[in-house]
Parts: sequence; C-alpha cells; structure tokens
Amino acid sequence: MSVKRETYTKSGRISYFTRIYHTRPVDSPQEAVVLVHGLGISGTYMHFLASELANKYIVYVPDLPGFGYSSKPPHVLNIQELADALRDWARAIDLKKAWYLGNSTGCQVIVDFAIHNSDMVNGVILQGPAIDPYHRTVGDQLLRFVTNTPDEPSAQMLIMMKDYRLCGIRRVRKTFGFALIYETEKFLPKVEVPALVVRGDKDELVTREWAEEAARLLPLGSLRIIEGVAHTINMAMPQELAGVADEFIDNHVKVKEYESATV
Repeated sequence: MSVKRETYTKSGRISYFTRIYHTRPVDSPQEAVVLVHGLGISGTYMHFLASELANKYIVYVPDLPGFGYSSKPPHVLNIQELADALRDWARAIDLKKAWYLGNSTGCQVIVDFAIHNSDMVNGVILQGPAIDPYHRTVGDQLLRFVTNTPDEPSAQMLIMMKDYRLCGIRRVRKTFGFALIYETEKFLPKVEVPALVVRGDKDELVTREWAEEAARLLPLGSLRIIEGVAHTINMAMPQELAGVADEFIDNHVKVKEYESATV
C-alpha cells in the first residue's frame, strides 16, 4: 500500500504544494514519475493514478503556481511560464530526472518543459493532449467540453468546482486563453525524448485525428488508445492508464539498461 505525504517547497517567491506517493523509502533507487494537472484543476484528481503508479515508482504531484494549494501570483502565468515554474519546482526538490505524465493542458506544460530541459526528462506521456488544432476556437472547445462531460466520473465535477474556486475564474479564463494560442503541434517535433500519446476513445476534446498526428509529430512518439473512456483517463480508469504508463517506462528503461551493458 502506498504512502502519501504532502509538502510545501519554496522557490523564489513561490510556495509549491506537492503530494508524494511511494511504497519504498524515498531515498531508495527507483524511477520517479511527475503528474501534471490540467486547466484550472489541481493535482487532487491525480490521486488514484498516483496511488497505482506508486506500487513501482516514487510519484510527485505538484500544484502549479496559481492552482490548488500553491502560491497564487497576481500575474497569470502563460504556458511557457508554467513550464519554467515546473522546472523551478523540480530543482527546488532536487529532482534530477523523471518521467512526466500530463493530462490536457498539463501536456502543453510538459512539452514546453521537455524542449528546454531535456536533461531533466526521461520521457513524456501526453494523456489527452490539448489543444486539438482542428478545433481551436472558444466556442468549439466549450461545446466539446459540454459533450465530453457526461462520460466523465461524477466525482470529477465536485473536485473541479472546488479547484476552480481555489484558483478563481479569472485565472481559469486567462490560462484557457494562453492554452488556445499555444500551438502544440508546432512544438512537438522539438521534443527529443521518448514520448507516448494516450487517448480515450470517447474523448470529445481530443479527436483521434489529432492524437494520431501528435504521435507522428513527436520524433520518438507512439500512440495508445484506451477503450471506453473520455478525456480524463487518470481519474476514470487509473489502473488502465497506470498499466500503459508502466509498460512505456519499463520498455525504455530496459532499452537504456541494455545499451549501457553493451557499451
């Protein structure tokens, strides 16, 4: 059974709230996985996925600045600034290298982070990567959000309502605007680490066409589709997503170990 700890870490003027899940001692040799939340919401909805992954890895779930229980800077951070904040957080907790898994706009943050900090990244898992370039309008995104909602866990709405109150609607709206203008498709070819795109087959926010294109654009990319689930697989089917993530990580760890052994 995994242990969950909650900590605050300071970097500059920002105080970062982090949940840490593990089954083995934190200082024992093990791969680290960082889970990055999406728009407006905090790392709370990553709990079940983190608990699953903690059976094998040490799992970190930070709240990015402005969200959840981390500091709320008056200036609303754009995607690039959130990626810089993720870097500052990792340095503050002395996390040298990890696997990064994000949901929705958390994928945009991870993409930007990986491009500029590849030495800190083993690989990335982009689950439901925002924003689908074939539907990059406010109206289309809102309509797809409404259409997607009935297939999401009911508990997610309760978490979302609480988290939106914590960060404030102004921050949600401005961050959404930043996400819309961040053209993920232009940055994916610059991600030079192993990458996996994961899509739920009922995801209305991320079309299959976009998921397939995203995987193609990634130099070391691949795609997995999980049946019977919508946009937020981390909450709706955490066991399935943990299994896919574990397979991806394990395969690349074995390749790295083989390459090291044959040098």
